[in-house]
Amino acid sequence: HILHAKVLPARLDDVARRPEWQPDESTPHCTLCHRLFNLVDRRHHCRACGRCACAPCTSEYRCIPLYAHHVPVRCCRRCVARGTARQYVYDADDADEDGEYGDFS
Repeated sequence: HILHAKVLPARLDDVARRPEWQPDESTPHCTLCHRLFNLVDRRHHCRACGRCACAPCTSEYRCIPLYAHHVPVRCCRRCVARGTARQYVYDADDADEDGEYGDFS
């Protein structure tokens, strides 16, 4: 299991550089399921990796303390499922009754 700190970064220098978002015009379809984007099926960006994906492929919301996202933000299913993502993504449901994220084992 992974230990999660409840400490907020003291300085902006302590926050990792967030990934650059994939430009909308460069992705005509979801990078995960290849659904074509249109007026109904819109683009969304994963806050963990920056890739464009459709709503079903970015339906998970997670906190990403590495990027100073201490409230749940949109994440793609790939980042949620990847083992490396688990090092910095944790569930909003993991908070205790005071909204704190403690150590998990």
